[in-house]
Amino acid sequence: MSSNPDSKRSPLGRRIHLDTATPLKISATARHTCRMCASGCRNYDIMLTEAEVRRLSLNIWRPLLHEVPETLPLVLFDNVTGQHLLNKVEGRCVFLDSDDLCIIHKSSGAEDKPVACQFFPLHAIGSPAGIHISLNTGCRRLVEMTDQDDPLSPADATRLLAQVEAITTIPDVMPLTPEQMIPYTEFVDWQNRLRDILTVPDANYWPRMQAAAELLLTIPGDSAPLEWTSLFAALHKLIGGLHPERPSAAVLFARTQRWLPALLTNPVPPEIPFAYGPFYAAIAGQYLEGHQAALHRTARTGWVALLAALVAGIGGTVHLMSNSPDATINIPHTLNNTLSDALELFFAPAGQLALTEPNQDAFLRGLLKS
Repeated sequence: MSSNPDSKRSPLGRRIHLDTATPLKISATARHTCRMCASGCRNYDIMLTEAEVRRLSLNIWRPLLHEVPETLPLVLFDNVTGQHLLNKVEGRCVFLDSDDLCIIHKSSGAEDKPVACQFFPLHAIGSPAGIHISLNTGCRRLVEMTDQDDPLSPADATRLLAQVEAITTIPDVMPLTPEQMIPYTEFVDWQNRLRDILTVPDANYWPRMQAAAELLLTIPGDSAPLEWTSLFAALHKLIGGLHPERPSAAVLFARTQRWLPALLTNPVPPEIPFAYGPFYAAIAGQYLEGHQAALHRTARTGWVALLAALVAGIGGTVHLMSNSPDATINIPHTLNNTLSDALELFFAPAGQLALTEPNQDAFLRGLLKS
């Protein structure tokens, strides 16, 4: 490991021009068949390329749209990201029809949809070793994926990536902690060690998470006399005091408030009546193979975020189950939704602010002792 006093200013992920000659690293488990749930059409903001902005902002689409005000622009500019986005009506993409199917897809074909929509729920990130493609852990139907789903072919990946103007790329050197920089090869070594622990589909997955916490505690961090719930308490406080500009973020915060309070006192719930070990192993594998930890401010932060989201998924699901008036609640889907929300939340600014080094250390020590 090397030390660098400028580590706090080092970029973790930058959008750079895509070189399609870069080698593709496609996860063997990056399989997907669209379940047409339209969840992505509600939960995510779709960033557009310049060509898509010109094509999808045309008024020729207006006669096909339902319940979209004539004065509402179909495309808007997001001052936060500097990107053009598809607009929404009450949380729904303007092109989402009343039957929960995409109007663009139905009227013009799948290849005329924005490339972000065509690619979802796949996730791509560039690195010094190539472009890593895995499943996006935000998909609400990952719990249904099996070996019967279609794998992504290199030809399809190349076709989709050819339409991408830029891709988030991690550098040759990145921060392991705010004080320590490591080369990409050392980051991959940490990833592989965590993958060996977390991708084993044990029915009782809790010891796997504890072993990962023990490994991450070997990375020097800032210790403080905090409860291991401090991470969730900080997140709860931040969400309560923030008013996000994006409607999708506001919806995420509202969903989170249904289960996050349950983690403020004791985030160790009884084992839920669902064999979540294989699903958790699959989620951890996609997160690690997709290099998603590198999109956080430090690699350690990203790995702690994964473990905290796994804990939140279990605790949140138990809470929602016990408070649901519907006895037929779908446990696997509830777990998928809660875990996906937790992962997304830790990528948001509020999640990043909650993941202070003392909170990280307290959470890891508490998980290890639980």
